[in-house]
Amino acid sequence: MGLYEYWPLYNVVLSSKLISLRIVNDEDLESLVKRAREGIHDPETMPFGNPWTDLKTPELERSLLKAIWRERAESNPKSWRVSFSVIFDGDIIGLQSLSADDFSITRVVTTHSWLSQKFQNRGLGTEMRAIVLEFAFRGLKANEARSDSYLDNIASIKVSQKLGYVENGLKVWPRRNEPVTSQIFSIYKESWQKRSRDDISIQGIEDFTTFFEIAM
Repeated sequence: MGLYEYWPLYNVVLSSKLISLRIVNDEDLESLVKRAREGIHDPETMPFGNPWTDLKTPELERSLLKAIWRERAESNPKSWRVSFSVIFDGDIIGLQSLSADDFSITRVVTTHSWLSQKFQNRGLGTEMRAIVLEFAFRGLKANEARSDSYLDNIASIKVSQKLGYVENGLKVWPRRNEPVTSQIFSIYKESWQKRSRDDISIQGIEDFTTFFEIAM
C-alpha cells in the first residue's frame, strides 16, 4: 500500500471514455512541468490572476511545483484544494483543480484548470471540467460549483456556457499590474442533474470524504 495508506487521496480516480483524472502524485510532476514549459496560452494573453506562466525556466517549473506542494501541505477539512492530472491517450496533458472552504456547511466548490496548447480545441477542456463537476455533484453532494474567467478568455467562457453555467456577477482582479474584469459563473445541483453522465466513473470517494471529514 505504501504512501497510499497515509495519503489516501491518491486512490481518487475519475474517468470517462475519453480522459481520466487522478490526484497529482510525485510521479506526475515531471510531466506536468514539461507541459507547462511547452506552453499553455499565447504569451500576449494571460488567463491567470497569478501570471506564473510569464516566468522563465527554472522559475516557471518551480512555481508550479511549489503550488502543488503548498496545496498538499495546507489543505485541511475547513479549506482544501486538490489538483488532478489530466490523462489522455496515456499522456498527462494538463491540470484540473477543485477547491472549497467550509464545504460541509456551504456545499460550494470552485474549479480552475489549464491545458497544454498542444491539446486545446479538441473538446478536452470541456470534458475535464464535466468530469470534475460529476465528482462534485454526484460524489460530494455539492449544491453549487463556481468558475470565473477574464472577459477576454473566450475559450474558458465557452466551456462554462456549454456545461450550463449561468452568469453570477462580475469581479475586478489584478492582472499584470492592471485591473481586469472577470465574469463569475455558477452551476447548481438541479441544473447539473439534468446533465449528469453515467459514463463517468468515480473511484475513491470514501477516501476523499474521510480525508476531508465531509459529512455525507
